[in-house]
Amino acid sequence: MDRLIALLTSGRNSRSTRHCATALLALAAALPGYGQASGGEPGSLPQISSDARPAELLVIPGHRSALLGHESGHFEAWAWPLKILHDFHISVRISGEVIPCDSLIRSVTIRPESTTLVCASNTFSIKETLLVPIDQPAALIQLQIQTAEPLEIIASFQPDLQLEWPAAIGGMDVDWNPRLHAYVMTEPQLRYEAVVGSPTATEYAEAYPPDYPGPRETAFSLGVTPKGTDSKTIVMTGWLGGTQEAKSAQAEPKPLESTVPTPAEAEPGPAEPREAELLYQQLTSRFDATLDQARAWYANYLKDRVQVSLPDPMLQDAFTWSEIGMIQARVDNPWLGTGLIAGYNVSGDDERPGFAWFFGRDQLWTTLALNAVGDYATSRAAIDFLARVQRRDGKIPHEISQSAALMPWFQSVPFAWASADATPLFLIATNDYVQQSGDVQFARDRWDNLWRAYQYLSSTYGPQGLAQNLNVGHGWIEAGPLTPIRAELYQSALGVEAVRSLAALAALLDKADISEKLTAEFNRQLPVLNRVFWIPDEQFDSLGLDLQNQPIRIPSVLSAVPMEFGLLDADKTETMLDRLAAPDFQTDWGMRIISSRDPHYDPGGYHNGTVWPLFTGWASMAAYRYHRPLVGYANLRTNAELTGVGSPGHVTEVLSGNYAVPSGSPAQIWSSAMVAAPLLRGLFGLEPNATTHTLTFAPHVPANWTSFSVTNVRVGAATLDLQGSKTLDAIRLEVTRRGQGSGGDQSCNLDFAPALSLQAHVRRVLLDGRPIPFHLEKNTLDQHVRMHIATKQGTETVTIELSGDFGITEMTELPLPGSPSRGVRVTAQHWAPQRDVLTLTLAGPAQASGELGVWNPSEIASVDGATLVPDEPNKAQLQFQMPQGDANGDAHLEIAIRFHGGSKAAATRKK
Repeated sequence: MDRLIALLTSGRNSRSTRHCATALLALAAALPGYGQASGGEPGSLPQISSDARPAELLVIPGHRSALLGHESGHFEAWAWPLKILHDFHISVRISGEVIPCDSLIRSVTIRPESTTLVCASNTFSIKETLLVPIDQPAALIQLQIQTAEPLEIIASFQPDLQLEWPAAIGGMDVDWNPRLHAYVMTEPQLRYEAVVGSPTATEYAEAYPPDYPGPRETAFSLGVTPKGTDSKTIVMTGWLGGTQEAKSAQAEPKPLESTVPTPAEAEPGPAEPREAELLYQQLTSRFDATLDQARAWYANYLKDRVQVSLPDPMLQDAFTWSEIGMIQARVDNPWLGTGLIAGYNVSGDDERPGFAWFFGRDQLWTTLALNAVGDYATSRAAIDFLARVQRRDGKIPHEISQSAALMPWFQSVPFAWASADATPLFLIATNDYVQQSGDVQFARDRWDNLWRAYQYLSSTYGPQGLAQNLNVGHGWIEAGPLTPIRAELYQSALGVEAVRSLAALAALLDKADISEKLTAEFNRQLPVLNRVFWIPDEQFDSLGLDLQNQPIRIPSVLSAVPMEFGLLDADKTETMLDRLAAPDFQTDWGMRIISSRDPHYDPGGYHNGTVWPLFTGWASMAAYRYHRPLVGYANLRTNAELTGVGSPGHVTEVLSGNYAVPSGSPAQIWSSAMVAAPLLRGLFGLEPNATTHTLTFAPHVPANWTSFSVTNVRVGAATLDLQGSKTLDAIRLEVTRRGQGSGGDQSCNLDFAPALSLQAHVRRVLLDGRPIPFHLEKNTLDQHVRMHIATKQGTETVTIELSGDFGITEMTELPLPGSPSRGVRVTAQHWAPQRDVLTLTLAGPAQASGELGVWNPSEIASVDGATLVPDEPNKAQLQFQMPQGDANGDAHLEIAIRFHGGSKAAATRKK
């Protein structure tokens, strides 16, 4: 699918402990197939073009500034953490009439480096391109005009010159500067300054002082354009006095919270000379050069990342946008340094732009995806950011406003430390970064931070010896009817994984005694984790423990987190994954946090009913971890299709639990991450380890894929390109190695373990035509043929000769906006003991029809419950119709697939 179906929403939803109320829903109609995505080639810059949806969010960010607005053409401008203005828009005066362009916006094109809106009538067209430089506190707008009669463009806005919540500037002056052809905004002490104008601008409407009781809109004219073509440039700049000095101080960060300046230290001095004015003058003639620089920056960024070439073009485009969405969260704050913010949304007439401030958990979950795509520098910066604001007792903060340095944030704001999960995630993310990047020195330099984080974590252990939330901070669920919770499974599992992570880091640092102690602790905790949250009579893992230390009898998608890390017993995950795949959990647009049949369920409840792409990504990786590729791929594709549902090119934070509608939420960074992470770490099973010079590649490739590539995978100083293909009788992998092995020792090992059907028979494995050893790892649902290859410079070819391979594929699509979930899902698979019958359990609406794809249908002798229809060569479809449903309208269907040969063939394969 090349088109990204988009849902139209507006509004905001706060995630802090102060705003846990039910999210407001907003919806407007959109056609299926909205958003034609282009690009497609690995490493190329993508774009999304569509008809304009006036209320939809647009985000154009850089590292130091951003334009946030809507496809109506109304925007606000930020030079972090300074808000310059809001409600910027253009109008056209033509034939004596002033026409707002928001009524004439026809189309929008989203690119990583810019956004273009087209405003057109029957006599003129204005192409409005919005651009934010990568590393300057500025924004530029170019207007390319074609007109059949003279027209005048008027730019209007409401000035702000205000800091991001909760800090504030006491007053503001707005004056027209005829020399600059711009409005200059200052405050009495000249610490902050902003300039907005154009080389051809003249004052159009007198700026009102902030305390004036009338309208505050400020406007300037860009002059009259005669018939023909013309081009205009608008520039906005902001400056915080003392910024350069503050950034210089950050180059040599001090330890702990002392890195963050006190409010007195962070208070900027006068901006002399007037830096915003100087930057404005530099940029007025540099739109094309700035655009080229931004485009080149993104092209180089993607070139340096892991790249994929997939037979699913929608998924490939979404993967590229995932990489872009994550790096667009990077903010270079003048006092706090470089970190990842949580997301974006407009702030309107206040100073809270979505989640455009730093969150502990958001940064750390996102680093796992950044590591997967090979962006180790950004991952390290995010972890280092949190290390520098770590509390002295070891706790990692939850929320950090971009203006935190201007007030006693960490001492006086309770929600700075509200959550408990950032601390174990800090240990997990650091280990993941070090193992994949090979940057052992980082762990050595930050050992004090790591050890104090562990000490704090261990101080939170409850009666079972596991991390708890009571009197520590919330886990995932911050408030609502599912609370109070003594210990969430989510939090306790993160604690167990954190102990294992620190043990691995200690071993790398030759701290053998500490590593042995932590490994023993992990080995004690793991069976306890599997025991205390498991409810035997109902066969599921509990959401958590209540205040009486008893399991809360509610299953939750949060159990996917310990599954993602491989912490839950395999026999228990079977029934839990079956539950999560059922329609009461899994909608056509992602995973609900709890079942829709639970009495606590509320489709708009932030923590008790909504669908989060983050949950969907967790569920995808959990499914792949435990060999459930149909569930894994369905959830991965669902998140990919959400690229553009909300802000085009980004992924929204939450959606309604009942209808295909985002719940008034912003573009969210970890939602974008949940395309790249499940694709690389889940579907492809990629695990680079630069400390052991090894790349594990254990893919569950969809059965209908006959070729793919994953390139630019770094393992220390070596880089591997992987090109896969398959036929009925063979799987081939071309491995191209570039660069030296880790540590310069020339070694770079590949553990290759592709998944096959349980009824497949492997005859032999060849490396460049020569047989090599292999072994089969079987589980209840598939088998992996594993081999170890010491790679060489150049290209080598692995060939797995086989027979009898077979596979099922399940495709997903988003429904029309506002629709309920109507899809049919494969919720369970079961092989007969002789591997001659595969039973699929499907669940969905009564009487619904559908189809499943089949690879190698010649292996099938007969089918019960569906009709086998030939399709392409080596492929077929299983067409089915669901039976009558229950009182809720839900139906279940079993499809039994019988294979040729029966027990005789199975015995042969066993030999």
